[in-house]
Amino acid sequence: MKIAGLQCSTNVRSSGTKGCAFFPGNVKGHIVVPYDFAVAVAETDSDETIATNIVAAIQAAFGADAYAEAAQFFGKYVGFEDKSEVAPMQKYNYNISTKVGRTKYVHEYQHRKGQDYHNFMLTFQGKHEDYKVIQVEDGGRIRGVKKYSTAGALTHFMGLELDGIDVHDTIASTIDQEAGFKVALTYANAAEMNEDAFVVATGVNMFDVIAAVEVTDLYAIPFTAAARVHPIMIKTIDGSVNVANTLGTLLDDTSLIKSCVNKTSGVAIAVTSVAVNTLTGKYMVTFTAGSGYVNAQTAIIEFADVSDLHALDADWYRFPKKIEVTMAT
Repeated sequence: MKIAGLQCSTNVRSSGTKGCAFFPGNVKGHIVVPYDFAVAVAETDSDETIATNIVAAIQAAFGADAYAEAAQFFGKYVGFEDKSEVAPMQKYNYNISTKVGRTKYVHEYQHRKGQDYHNFMLTFQGKHEDYKVIQVEDGGRIRGVKKYSTAGALTHFMGLELDGIDVHDTIASTIDQEAGFKVALTYANAAEMNEDAFVVATGVNMFDVIAAVEVTDLYAIPFTAAARVHPIMIKTIDGSVNVANTLGTLLDDTSLIKSCVNKTSGVAIAVTSVAVNTLTGKYMVTFTAGSGYVNAQTAIIEFADVSDLHALDADWYRFPKKIEVTMAT
């Protein structure tokens, strides 16, 4: 395993072998991580230790209970276009010229994964200040950024900072292909693509690693309640799948709902049962009568965590953390 920046000779962890330089066409996907995602490393760690720790941290990030703290995956890509702009030249007297700034890296990747996947990607449109990316390259390599201490010691592996996430509109599908679209990623710091790059050959197929832990995000739509029965539709975030059709009765009141309280009083509200209406595809949540359940007041429902659902063999799903419903007796 080699860990190297673009200029291999500047990275003390590199033996200077070929393969360090960045070629954006080798990138087949991006792991989108929260802005402050970081994995502790040290110059004294072995290559294998660094790779193991980084892969484990990425796996854990996919399973985070809060959507804003979770890793997501863009890919696999079916095409690439380099829209980067070279650094402009400033001319001075006596025919002297010099570069102004550095190259602006803009990489445009192509998908053929359909309208539903496009809807998912749109949730990241313009949110470059909230996320960084880790590039997933051919051969099990991932590329991020080196972070140093004030004393100049290597301390962390981090994601690449972005200056833009632009999800283009879809291109019409054909009889044998899903609808396609492009996503353009603009990188904020040229140094991160060059001398500060941190490349790790993981020794594993990262696409298999991601597939094993990738979480499907959900959203919940509450409907009008009657007699303490609350219909709730739960779908994947792109709107393509009704979870009741796939999970059904696997989720009872103890596994679907973590807690429920009266928003005004803070009094806990017990859940009697959860049942699936097979005709409407809604979860029918029945609350127990008690001091917490007050007609026309608001109840706050907190759903189960990712780890709780996975323990039930309910695959990897992430519910919205909380929703509000109006109580009705």
